[in-house]
Amino acid sequence: MRKAFLFIGLFFLIILSVSGAAFSRTLTTASSTYRGDINEDGQVNVFDLLEILDMLSNPQVQPERAKLIADMDESGSVNIFDLLGLLGVLSGAETPGMIYWGPAIAGLSQKSVDSGDTLTVYVENFDETITADSVKAYIDEKELDILEFNLEKIMIVIPQRFYGGWLRLVVGADTTNSMYIVKIAGISNIYMVSIPADSFQMGTHSVEIDERPIHTVALDAFQISDTEITNSQYAIYLNVALALGDITVTPDSVIGASGEYRGRTYLEFSDGFIVDSTVIDSINRCWIKYDGTSFDVEPGMEGWPVVFVTWYGAYAFAEHYRVSLPTEAEWECAARGGLQFDYGTVDGTISGETANYDKIVNSPTDIRNYEANPYGLYDMAGNVGEWCSDWYDENYYSYSPSHNPTGPENGELRTFRGGSWQTCDWACRSANRFFAGPSYRISYVGFRVVRR
Repeated sequence: MRKAFLFIGLFFLIILSVSGAAFSRTLTTASSTYRGDINEDGQVNVFDLLEILDMLSNPQVQPERAKLIADMDESGSVNIFDLLGLLGVLSGAETPGMIYWGPAIAGLSQKSVDSGDTLTVYVENFDETITADSVKAYIDEKELDILEFNLEKIMIVIPQRFYGGWLRLVVGADTTNSMYIVKIAGISNIYMVSIPADSFQMGTHSVEIDERPIHTVALDAFQISDTEITNSQYAIYLNVALALGDITVTPDSVIGASGEYRGRTYLEFSDGFIVDSTVIDSINRCWIKYDGTSFDVEPGMEGWPVVFVTWYGAYAFAEHYRVSLPTEAEWECAARGGLQFDYGTVDGTISGETANYDKIVNSPTDIRNYEANPYGLYDMAGNVGEWCSDWYDENYYSYSPSHNPTGPENGELRTFRGGSWQTCDWACRSANRFFAGPSYRISYVGFRVVRR
């Protein structure tokens, strides 16, 4: 058996050397961590696994916590049997979880958590001297309440509104003695509304060719954020992405520094609409600012939807939190509220009392400023347009699949939906389709996210 392990060990040592050259996506900041992105059936993406192996093989760029895995020494040497044990965890052969230090996670009561849940972490090898006072739990540095603690399990309460990401347990005063559980928990102050599996009529008999023909679409159940992503929420993301080295900042923009869309503009620090060097509209601008160290939002604008965000910037936000942009079908289904509403408002009609559109207010407004539609979703008509994941094709409805359509396989333009504060009522209809290049940014386009 040990010879078999040694053979497997040599195999993975070869992968270690290959991955450093071919698949390197190394994190470079001292506070960085890596992850296995384990899904519900215990599988792990091979490129994420190669990233982990690459990081283990290159200790010079590793955060100190990473060196603790499998008793890594300063030269990068790792006991192959400990490494194989880690790979067993990642592959689903053992209980999913990322372990950075001696005491091990024996199991989790659930792999996915939502607001208000109680998560039980079953542990082993805890020293008897460990007390409840010496154990802390955090989601991205926000401390959580520990409901119960003993040497076999820790029960953690997930708050109603929380900043999601890595769930970290710390034991004792030495914060390097910590373990990370692989699972995104949520996003700051975002409520996800559950949309049941159902069928609806997508499109209209409109004169607009890209809304025809009306066709029946069946969707699996999904969740969608009840509001558009705000300036505050996007600034939180930017600060984390900056610390991880995922973005860079220029005097006028935020640029992707990693991932699929590296080098693309995510956000523009617009001062408003400028004509002949004169600002003619200073209210409709990007209200996120960067002081050279961190991102913040101008006071009073925290609850406005983020604008001057490109499709790339919306996509990067969703990727960071392991959620997605909605498909056009998901967005339209959610807007119709389960009642085939023409407008995504409280009663399916539009007026100055039910939506922010047609320059009645002449700027975006805070989220939840108007009543929600029957699904409990706000501003599905007006306020700002919302990027969707689909490529745009005006003829897509003529060949769209009837079950979970995701748009054309490729294209040059991306879609966005919902109208905005400056568009007329016709443009705010549930069926109306907008399109623009993915680098497009303007004062009336933002986004919301979905989880499937």
